[in-house]
Amino acid sequence: MSFEILKAPAARKVLAVSHGRFFEWRKKQLVPLPVQISARSIGYPSDELLAVARARVAGWSDEQIADLVRRMAAKRGALAQMAAEHAGAE
Repeated sequence: MSFEILKAPAARKVLAVSHGRFFEWRKKQLVPLPVQISARSIGYPSDELLAVARARVAGWSDEQIADLVRRMAAKRGALAQMAAEHAGAE
């Protein structure tokens, strides 16, 4: 799968879970944080969804997956900061 921003129905397919389970996991921070696509739309980075799916297949615990999600969110924050710094340098 190439990198994409997926809406919730497609994100649920990647994780092979129901609507209810997806949003239960989201509440427990067991899925990647959504990104704002537009003023009224969010999506989920496909690479982060795949990382969570692979962790589930590998038998990771919910605690380990929550830690993975936190680390991915931190990485996103660092990338956003780098992009802002780069934009300011131009």
